[in-house]
Parts: sequence; structure tokens; C-alpha cells
Amino acid sequence: MEVQLRPDLQRFIEQRVETGRFRSAADVISNALEQMRELETDSQDDLKELREEIAFGMEQSQRGESAPLDLADLKRKAKERAASISSGS
Repeated sequence: MEVQLRPDLQRFIEQRVETGRFRSAADVISNALEQMRELETDSQDDLKELREEIAFGMEQSQRGESAPLDLADLKRKAKERAASISSGS
């Protein structure tokens, strides 16, 4: 397979090889693709978990087991979750 990369990406790959962290450009690209695949898999898993939690919450609500919604707390938790995703935690 042959791939054409922009010059800035070529240089980025070359720099990673020069640091000694990777043995070749192919190693850099393979590593990047593995991380991309892992991120996509994690995102799908997170989405599945979120859907399950929503369904559980809807069932609780239908049984009258719900509590008042605290929007400030919900926003805080969403910001914390976004920050942890951004930082790779």
C-alpha cells in the first residue's frame, strides 16, 4: 500500500523516528492507527453504556423512582467527563 502524506505529517513521522521511540515510519503509522482503532472502540463502548444507563433511568422514572434533576450537577459532571476524555484518562 502506498500513501501520500502532507509534508507536515511526513516531517512529524520523521521526527518520531529520529527520537528513537520508533524504528521506522511504518511503526509510527501502525501505532497511530492502533490508537485510533482503540479510541473508536472505546467511544462505541461508552455510547453503549450511556444508552443502557438512559434506559435504566427511564425504567426507574416510569416506576416513580426518579429524583429531581439537578442541572448544575449534570453540567459539572459532563464537563468533568469531557475533560477526562480530552486528557486521555
